[in-house]
Amino acid sequence: MFDINFKKMSYNIMWRRVPLFCVSSFSVHNSNLVCECNSKEIPFKNETTFHSLNDLEFKRFKDERIIHVYGSIEKELAVIIKDSLEHLDSENNLPIKLIINSSGGETSQGLSICDKMNKVKSEVHTQCDGECGSIASLILANGTEGKRTITPNSTVYIHEPYTSFGEGSSFTIFELNGTLKSLKIQREKILNILMKVTGKSSSEIEELMKNNITLTSEESVKNKIVDSIVK
Repeated sequence: MFDINFKKMSYNIMWRRVPLFCVSSFSVHNSNLVCECNSKEIPFKNETTFHSLNDLEFKRFKDERIIHVYGSIEKELAVIIKDSLEHLDSENNLPIKLIINSSGGETSQGLSICDKMNKVKSEVHTQCDGECGSIASLILANGTEGKRTITPNSTVYIHEPYTSFGEGSSFTIFELNGTLKSLKIQREKILNILMKVTGKSSSEIEELMKNNITLTSEESVKNKIVDSIVK
C-alpha cells in the first residue's frame, strides 16, 4: 500500500501490505551478502556495508555476486543494495543475482533500486524466495528478461495503491492535494514499469492491482512477473 504519514507537512509514500517498523542491518549468511530487516529499531550505522566484511567474506561476496533483499525496503536497505550493485558492477560485468523476500516498503526507495538495476552494465537476475509484495514485486519483475525466477511455494502480490493516515493526523486541503498528486505520479511510474517488463496493457495491470491479488508461482509466470519456477 501507500502509507502516507503527515507530520509537520511532510510525508512518505509507501507501497506495502503490512506496516513494518524496521531498520536495516547487514550480515553474511551462506557465504552470500545478506541485507536483513530486524523487528526492532536499532541505530543505523553508515559503516555497516560490504566494506565491513573480512577478507574471506568479501572474496565470497565478489565471487558469488549474490545480494539478498530481506525485510522492509527502507532508505538504509536501499542504499546497501544500490552500493552493492554498483560495487559488483565495477568489478566486472558478470551477472548479479538479487534474492528477494520482502512484503514491500517505500515506493521511492524501491524505484531507486530499479533505476540502479537498469543503470549497471551487469545483468541483474532476480528470484522470489518466500514472498515479493508491493514494491518488492516491482523489483522482482524489473530483473533481466529471461532471468527472473521464483521458488515453487513463493507468492507475489500486487495491489491498488491507497493512502493510510495515522491516528490523530490533521492536514490541510493543500497538503491533501499535494499528497494525491504524488500518489498519482508514483502510481503512473509503477504502471509504466510493469507494462514494460510484462508486456501487459495498462488495463491488464490495473486489473491485477485493483483485485489485490496474490499470485502463486505458476500464476506469477503466467502473468509475466517472472519467467520461470526454480526446480
